[in-house]
Amino acid sequence: QYETEAVIDTYFYHDNISPFLAYRFIQRFGFSNPSPQFVARVSKAFRTGVAKSKTITFGSGKYGDMGAMIAAIVLDGEATNSILDSDACSGSLREPLLKYIGVLRTLDYKPKESTPYIELSN
Repeated sequence: QYETEAVIDTYFYHDNISPFLAYRFIQRFGFSNPSPQFVARVSKAFRTGVAKSKTITFGSGKYGDMGAMIAAIVLDGEATNSILDSDACSGSLREPLLKYIGVLRTLDYKPKESTPYIELSN
């Protein structure tokens, strides 16, 4: 039991866990290729347990606070900047495509034998 807890603590407090989790959570929130600065800000919120908005502070101030990390993702300037919406390199391509494929699977989509590929055109 103590060895298992020691291993879990070793992984949880490892230097690479906060950037790893930050990168994965940012991807799940719809940003396929987040900038290193974005990952660093979210990683810092995970380590310090604090995410600051303009007037509000989120988190408990303890290491590993998931609420602070999620607040840092949602409230970050890179996530809320409307100018980045027009940038082709910003945002996500994979997640909407996975959602589309999920809808097709739910509807039991069967492609025609003559055209086995899905055409994504207007």
